[in-house]
Amino acid sequence: MSVVGVSDTAVPLPLGDGLAAAEGLAYPGPGERVVTSSGRVISARTAWRAANSVPAGTRAARRSRVRGYTAWCAERGRVPTDPGTLPDYLTHLADLHHPTSTLDAHLGTLSTWLELARHPLDGEDRRLAHAVVAHRAAAEARGGTEAAGALQATPVTPQDLAAMVATCDRTTVRGLRDAYALLLDWYMAGRCSEPAGLDRVHVVELTARYLDPVAGCQVVRPALEVRVPTDKVNPHGRLDHRVRILAQDTPELCPVTAHREWTRVLDEQRAGPGPLLRRVDRHGRVGGAGGRRPAGRPTADAERTLGISGRTVRNIIAAAAAGARLVEPWTPEQRRVLSTAAEAAALAALPAADRDEYRSRLRVERRTLRRTRPRYTGHSMRRGLIREMQQRRVLRATIEQHARYRPGSRALDRYLADLPPWADNPTALVRL
Repeated sequence: MSVVGVSDTAVPLPLGDGLAAAEGLAYPGPGERVVTSSGRVISARTAWRAANSVPAGTRAARRSRVRGYTAWCAERGRVPTDPGTLPDYLTHLADLHHPTSTLDAHLGTLSTWLELARHPLDGEDRRLAHAVVAHRAAAEARGGTEAAGALQATPVTPQDLAAMVATCDRTTVRGLRDAYALLLDWYMAGRCSEPAGLDRVHVVELTARYLDPVAGCQVVRPALEVRVPTDKVNPHGRLDHRVRILAQDTPELCPVTAHREWTRVLDEQRAGPGPLLRRVDRHGRVGGAGGRRPAGRPTADAERTLGISGRTVRNIIAAAAAGARLVEPWTPEQRRVLSTAAEAAALAALPAADRDEYRSRLRVERRTLRRTRPRYTGHSMRRGLIREMQQRRVLRATIEQHARYRPGSRALDRYLADLPPWADNPTALVRL
């Protein structure tokens, strides 16, 4: 974000996110001003709040798309704002076998970026761009080498979860934290950023009284109520998203037990208020213990510097899956195919005219390779619980509420099993 003092001349904001703000900057002073892309002068604080109202991940994705587009234009001597350039770039992405969803995302971001640059797409460019996306979708549907599609996370089953939690050494502080992160993430059907974004006040232990469907009588059981402050469908925290999780019969897999163990560590180390899942140093000290700042590189968000990030949750999931032997390590040949250093060396040795063909061939080879093995990612826990609820015939409305989807969400369909179980197949009911 470009900020200047009151006595200085205001300068335009850089293009990209519209009211673009450099992440990590402090809140601007009261007298500073900026100029928006439309030419109006506003308070730097207004610009800062407007820019940071968009989630950091969304801002990063948009900047990445703009950088890729401008780099492609520079490499080919194209002008990003010229008519016909954006449809050609979408064709380039399609030639590299990017999925339709990627083309849609680039079209949305780049058309807005061009509009902010006062070079909006005209009618012909819009028709060409949508035609390229439609052709890519049809090619994906036909299959073959054109079928890119989105690589989906492997769902973590209850059996997988048990094996992953067993890899955590719960005699150590880090092992207690990792086990708690895995269990909390799975039972709340979390996106990896959600457990990482919780504060201690967001998780409350309570007592649940309900009619047990197995025992057929009233039971009393400990439970957790998790208030998710922000999520993908509630980025500004205006909705009250709460998740209730019952204690489980197996102590090692019980999120309530794991919550008690972890909060006991926080209390013993006098961690105080703040993030729920904390950073842990090599001595077993948690972030904020005894008023100390955690060791290592601070997080981008100054308010979350004591806690872990969504990336750490993803790493915990991947490490636990590897430790449980749910996925085999890459072979040296497979690592060579996936190596970005090997790709850069190969591209440098090729003539410029042959580089796109090499990129396209390598992308197909990589995606084919990745499809041959499970992918335990940040969405594996969410996908796993949603699939488990579906198999147990939980009502869709209940799944939507627990997993924090909007009613009738089409996004949920990507997490559910593609086809109904064989017992529900109509041809099983009309056998002749």
